Amino acid sequence: MDFKVVFRKTKTFLSALLKRFNDSEVVNNSIVLAYYLLLSFFPMVMLMGSLLPLFDIKVNTVLEYIETVVPVTIYNITEPIVKDFLGSGNGELLSFSLLLTIYSASQAVAAFQRTINRAYDVAKHQNPIVNRIVAFVLTVIIIAIMGILVFLFSFGQTLISYLTPILNLPTHLFDLMGQLKWPVTIVGLFVGLALLYYLVPNAKIKFKYVIPGSIAATIGTMIISQFFSFYLRIFARSVTSYKTLGTFIAIMFWLNFSAMVVMFGGVLNATWQELREGKIVETSGSLRKVAGKYKIKIKK
Repeated sequence: MDFKVVFRKTKTFLSALLKRFNDSEVVNNSIVLAYYLLLSFFPMVMLMGSLLPLFDIKVNTVLEYIETVVPVTIYNITEPIVKDFLGSGNGELLSFSLLLTIYSASQAVAAFQRTINRAYDVAKHQNPIVNRIVAFVLTVIIIAIMGILVFLFSFGQTLISYLTPILNLPTHLFDLMGQLKWPVTIVGLFVGLALLYYLVPNAKIKFKYVIPGSIAATIGTMIISQFFSFYLRIFARSVTSYKTLGTFIAIMFWLNFSAMVVMFGGVLNATWQELREGKIVETSGSLRKVAGKYKIKIKK
């Protein structure tokens, strides 16, 4: 192995990665993304609270899945608030919470799309109306996938607990469902990121080139969650002394760093593909990319 060649290629890759990272303004745009993610969090919790009575799902079941996503310390601080939101949901709030969730989440997707397009150096003259429609469609798809996952596992646990005494099923099946939360969360996060990296950019992308960024972002977000839990555990008294304000500041910092890692994954994908394939080709957008894949005609 020629170490000079390896060193030269590594230097070239890191230089290109750093340039794309700066050109994409990841640090600034991660703040915008974190803001809209925070804005969409509580409407999403309200939406889930409105749906729970319809499917006879217990509040504690949803709290268990939220616990696997957010850092432990943040979960402990926000649990009373989230539990109150989940428990106070009703049919009257369903439409309002759904619209508010879609609006704020689509803003987050739009901010993510702008950054990723800059990373791929495409869509410099974007149509804001078309981009907002695409962001809206992607947001609906993301919310639907998240809802289906939570529903399947929540309903699955409820169904197993109901059928266990009737069919004399092994009692460890219920525990097994609980143990699958972490693996499913990690796999779900990876698949979700891979789909975002593949569908969002207005660029011709080969799916194999979104895998490195998806792996890096998945591992990065898990590490940040663990690190943030450790950090807040040390400074928990300082955070809780500010009560609600301290809680929101802590959540904002966590979302900011997580958003930065997710955007970095997109920059990594763009850098890797260009170095391997050459100049990246611009496309009309996500919907046309999928339509072209399956030979569906979309009128301009």
